[in-house]
Amino acid sequence: MRRQLQLVLCLGLILLMALQACAPAPAPTEEELKVIRVAYDSSVDIGKIPSLLALEKMRDFGYEAVPKFYPDSVTAIQAVLAGDCDLGMGDPVAVILANQAGQSFRIFALEEGNQFALIAPVGITDPAQLEGKKVAYHSPASMTRGLAYLAAETYGFEPEWLVMEGSEVRAEALLSGQIDATVIDYENVVNVQLQAPGEYHVLVSFAEDFPGLMGNGLFAHAEDLEANPELYDAMVEALLLTFRRVNTEPDYLFDEAPKFLPGAEQEPDRLREMIQYYIDFNVWDGNGGFSAKAAEDTVNLYVEVGDLEEAVPFAEWADSGPIDRVLAKIGRV
Repeated sequence: MRRQLQLVLCLGLILLMALQACAPAPAPTEEELKVIRVAYDSSVDIGKIPSLLALEKMRDFGYEAVPKFYPDSVTAIQAVLAGDCDLGMGDPVAVILANQAGQSFRIFALEEGNQFALIAPVGITDPAQLEGKKVAYHSPASMTRGLAYLAAETYGFEPEWLVMEGSEVRAEALLSGQIDATVIDYENVVNVQLQAPGEYHVLVSFAEDFPGLMGNGLFAHAEDLEANPELYDAMVEALLLTFRRVNTEPDYLFDEAPKFLPGAEQEPDRLREMIQYYIDFNVWDGNGGFSAKAAEDTVNLYVEVGDLEEAVPFAEWADSGPIDRVLAKIGRV
């Protein structure tokens, strides 16, 4: 009888150990989460919310990702250099210029695709009519400057250039008549057209007229990308899974948006329209939208508009390793 009892206890212990081995690991506690600080290059807008949701999802991978907001790509880069942040988000040209000044940053994913348009009053029917007019962009080392100069070269106009940080600031300047045209994100295109119906229109939609250009990139030190692949793979996986959910479940972003943009829920029709606008233009690419071809096209843009003297090889400012590994794990859509 005693031997039978010992046998039962032994078998029970073995079964318990087996069940424990098969059970999923418990979620990390607050103390176990590793804090990662992420520098954003502007304030929150609709385009950035999926990446902010991805930062929240990083908890599933054992990280507490904390966003910190800066006025532009240059100051976001400076925050990483100063050690105030661990990685950042910014325009590819700013990252390339930082590397030419002696840094070793690499873009390893995209926060968002090209989400900009050149907008003007309906009385301006051709971009060439912007000759001598006041046209604003975000900052010197920014995608909006590159796109604005690309439009000027393509359509043959030389405006009075103005720097105004923030799409929402430029949108208000356009509505108040301080400027004649500007490059702003889709969110503020919708805002302008809702505030002044029939008075403003898109002259150039860069996603349609110049497809393949990259948007903001996530960047980190090349040495850290090599030393901590698990961190950057987690960041990319969280980002792509969030993009895929947003694209297939627009209501998810609709429900979460007010958390980052207080008051957005007060204009539900406007919010839904903006979200659909971004989805239609594939701003949040479920496969990352990050490729050597897109990088080449983007670098060529910066060369063409004079931000870079010559093309810079992909390997000197980008690293597709995290994207490649994550896509091999979760597949493409």
